[in-house]
Amino acid sequence: MCGKYNFQAVDHTLRDIMGAVDERLQDVPFGSKVVVFGGDFRQILPVFKKGTRSEVVGQSIRQATFWDQIQVLHLTQNMRIRNLGPEATSFAQKLLSIGNSDHLYSETVEIPEEWRMDSNDVTALIDMVDDPKGASATYPAEFLHSIATSGVPRHELQLKIGMPIILLRNLDPDRGLYNEGEYPFILCRRQFPVRAAFAMTINKAQGQTLSTVGKYLDEPVFAHGQLYVALSRATDSANIKVALNLSNQRDNTIPKINNVVYREALLPSMT
Repeated sequence: MCGKYNFQAVDHTLRDIMGAVDERLQDVPFGSKVVVFGGDFRQILPVFKKGTRSEVVGQSIRQATFWDQIQVLHLTQNMRIRNLGPEATSFAQKLLSIGNSDHLYSETVEIPEEWRMDSNDVTALIDMVDDPKGASATYPAEFLHSIATSGVPRHELQLKIGMPIILLRNLDPDRGLYNEGEYPFILCRRQFPVRAAFAMTINKAQGQTLSTVGKYLDEPVFAHGQLYVALSRATDSANIKVALNLSNQRDNTIPKINNVVYREALLPSMT
């Protein structure tokens, strides 16, 4: 989520531009231009380095100078969960409850046995996500032995059909070639700024839709909406695995993980 100052800068710029045509438009949000925002306040808020809770919430677009003149429309159908039936409905409702920090998930969330994995067994988590029989085939061992410089494409990049890749920079945003997502196109260049995307941070995963999701949570989440984002990337609750540190786990107890939600950052209808 972008901070409020990004949007306020656009607002002020459009007011100045349109105000040169008609002075009355200087007092109209965005110079009377129609602007559509899209987002989910349950997801991660703008990053504020070493900021307090109030400072982080204060960066939200809800604190922008023009927010009281925004008309809010709600999308109610979870398009990411493709399967129909009671299980899909229950999973969608659980995700909303986690994102809203409802009473059952206000501080922690229980991890069911079918999701649970030991964070000490990273190989098992990788094998679960990277199915060699699926579209995302395993990568060759030679690839791991090569030397790479951070932020620079590899000298030799070996790709397989269906393998997820990520652009290292915004190549052509107008055509959808930007620094996230998967790209179903044919490479026609000798050099291309991509790298294999076998793992990414929770923050980077915002906006992604994945058939199988494995989350390595050896340490608990610490920011608003991180757990909601991590769990809601999957299209099916049966394809979720959460790797936890189970070394101190008592027998016959269900592991729990933190759920950090700043309720004051949510829209009133969410809480």
